[in-house]
Amino acid sequence: MRRWLIAGTALVLACRQDNTLVDDFHGVERQCLATFTDALHRQGNNEIDELAFAQIVERDVLPPWHAFRVRVDGAPDSELVRAMRRYFADRETAWQAYAVTLHHDDPQALATYRQKNAEADADAQALAKLLPR
Repeated sequence: MRRWLIAGTALVLACRQDNTLVDDFHGVERQCLATFTDALHRQGNNEIDELAFAQIVERDVLPPWHAFRVRVDGAPDSELVRAMRRYFADRETAWQAYAVTLHHDDPQALATYRQKNAEADADAQALAKLLPR
């Protein structure tokens, strides 16, 4: 009986943690994607130059994204957490490579950005199937 109680308590705590993680995930993702997209549009409209865009990515996008990635890396393992880890790692690598490209016009960094961005998009689709509705 005691084992069942301990297992049940652990399951409840894991579910609460997953729910908090999911709620926080939505906030971080929304904020970072909006900031990146806004800067991309501003750069495309010549409101900011490429260096200013890189600075926005490095200052306003990558730090909160990375902080959440570290949190997810430390979360108890589950299918959802593994999917979040892949998504956050691939998107972070993509944005880092894009910032390098903006600073140095580096063809290899641009290729990395394109590859990792495509992987992150696929990760996001796989993750969406695991998120609670």
